Amino acid sequence: MMKELVEVKVNKSLGTIESNLDVVKASIESYIKDYETYAVSEDTLKDSKQLVADLRKQQKALDDERKQIKKDWNAPFTEWEKKAKDVIALYDKPILLINDQLLKFEEDRKSKKRVDIRIAYMELVSAIDMNNELEDYCPIEKIYDSKWENASVSMKSIKEEIQQKLEAVGMQIDTIRSMESEFEDKGLEEFKKTLNLQSAIQLMNQYKKQKEEILARQEAERKAKEERERLEAERAEKERIAAEQRAAEEKAEAERRAAEVKEEPFPDLPEMDEDPFIEPEAQEEIPFAMDGPFEEEQPFGEDKLYIRVECPASRSKELEEILNNMNLEWRYM
Repeated sequence: MMKELVEVKVNKSLGTIESNLDVVKASIESYIKDYETYAVSEDTLKDSKQLVADLRKQQKALDDERKQIKKDWNAPFTEWEKKAKDVIALYDKPILLINDQLLKFEEDRKSKKRVDIRIAYMELVSAIDMNNELEDYCPIEKIYDSKWENASVSMKSIKEEIQQKLEAVGMQIDTIRSMESEFEDKGLEEFKKTLNLQSAIQLMNQYKKQKEEILARQEAERKAKEERERLEAERAEKERIAAEQRAAEEKAEAERRAAEVKEEPFPDLPEMDEDPFIEPEAQEEIPFAMDGPFEEEQPFGEDKLYIRVECPASRSKELEEILNNMNLEWRYM
């Protein structure tokens, strides 16, 4: 059994200090009033300096007396205080010895309780988690509360709190899945990191918005491309129609000119009395003439009608143009 310590007892004999400070104070206040209108002049300069020196000397004497009285007054306390501090220091050794053991005991208790809390967590996870995923989303480290280690907190209340948190996490996971978002995996990943349902939903909405923006941009680009292609097709069609119109006009013009040639193939030729299709030897001066069908030479095939035309060399170019406009096959003989 430990011995009891002797209780500290102190007998104080407090003394009093007697002085005439009240009288001194009254005299100084009266003295000050006499000098409130004091003015230094050339005649009083020396006396004024001496007056200030005397006042400072009296002030210092009073302050020195104060310090000495304080020292004498505190001497018994200073001696007692030194002894008291030496005795107070003696308490440290037993306090440290016992307190170290108390700290170790408390740490051992907390360590055992941490094990009990983890066991309780695993039992609750097994009972609540039907999909075997709660431990991934909600490991004990994410919901652990250091106050559970206090001796005043019962294991029953700890289990109830763990169960509430696990069930809440499970319901929040179900909420994310019930949204049937195509970005569910992103939301669950965010929730696993933060256990923040609002943050997970915001992330899924962000991905949804980004996709909608991308699709809208792609749709706009598709429509713009279709519009460019439509305009290009319209331009090409207009060019094709214009080309066909030009070709038709050129053909019509050629046919018109050919028809004019057929009606009057040689408008500039002089009229002839003789038959143009008589033998060449019988004509002395004919601008040009034509011989009827001939059988000896068939340069273009047997199924063609052949006409031999003779004309002066000076008119040969004109005849070539006429024959070409009539789309007739010809050659020099």
